[in-house]
Amino acid sequence: MSLKIGLIGGGTVGGGVVELLRRISNPAITISKICVRDLSKKRDFTIDSSTTLTSSIDEVLNDSSINCIVEVMGGTGLARDVVLRSLAGGKHVVTANKALIAEHMPEIQTAISSAPGSPHFAYEAAVCGAIPIINALQTCYTGDVIHEVTGIANGTTNFMLCKMEEGADYLDVLKEAQELGYAEADPTADVEGHDVRAKVREREKREGLTGGRVLRESAFPTNMGEASYKGPGAGRYPTANSVVADIVRIADKCQPKAFPKETSIELNSDYSSMFYIRVSIQDGLGIMASVGSIASSNNVSINSVLQNSIVDRQSVDFVITTEQAMLSEVEGMARELEECEFVKKKPVVMPIISEE
Repeated sequence: MSLKIGLIGGGTVGGGVVELLRRISNPAITISKICVRDLSKKRDFTIDSSTTLTSSIDEVLNDSSINCIVEVMGGTGLARDVVLRSLAGGKHVVTANKALIAEHMPEIQTAISSAPGSPHFAYEAAVCGAIPIINALQTCYTGDVIHEVTGIANGTTNFMLCKMEEGADYLDVLKEAQELGYAEADPTADVEGHDVRAKVREREKREGLTGGRVLRESAFPTNMGEASYKGPGAGRYPTANSVVADIVRIADKCQPKAFPKETSIELNSDYSSMFYIRVSIQDGLGIMASVGSIASSNNVSINSVLQNSIVDRQSVDFVITTEQAMLSEVEGMARELEECEFVKKKPVVMPIISEE
């Protein structure tokens, strides 16, 4: 199949897509137009003379000769319109936009099912960067049942936490992550966990998987036992590589259905673990007794209490580690603690992940 591409976005990933398509030099795939926000901005990639650079999305979407839209602009507002209009026009869509898919998945599914000509909707680059996890889950386990998928859920925060563990400052590491292309200019989705939620939702819809914690990039099918995938999860060329892989699969007519599982999925976000709870208090008599009572009433057994020497009795932090408990029970304990007069702010709750 011959593809004439309209590329929406000429930034880090968009530039990588242009370069990789030029490198593979597939005569069936050409970039007809590239839509960018600022025509005067200097690009760090070469644009062929046969490719038109424009700032008008309408110019790209209304071009009847373009049959594949590649959306790498990001965001969930204008990008949503681009995707829905493209599908309604019978154009194939390739996107790297996980937030868009997670936020507007039902609408996108409806658009796919009603689109004229049955265009493809491909989004390998939206999860795990260069690691072909979406296509692998869809095509490599057709005779198997996957019980669990685990992995490093966010490469940006993984990079940042590793650097901070070595003593680096949060803001310095965030800036470095942005410079390397791991973090967006607005890093909120990464550092506040929205990116992880979007990825999990996409995978669950893709394969009908049950929800759970994401720890390592491995699949646990019945027949194989375990299959692991490793690779860069972000960056210009890793992400662009997955975008280009989707484009080539569409051109070769071997792109699988976008969302093959039509059944609804019931997710259970509760799980058992040991937990870390940090509590900030104003010191006073009987506080530990109260904490113990609250833990007991929520069926939480305390493993240890850690506290440095008190310097300021108006502001004392201590850490509780628990025995195995359900997340819902620990969250109930934290909510009850937050209501106590001696607690100064919302307790911090995190699971303790064992590597064993």
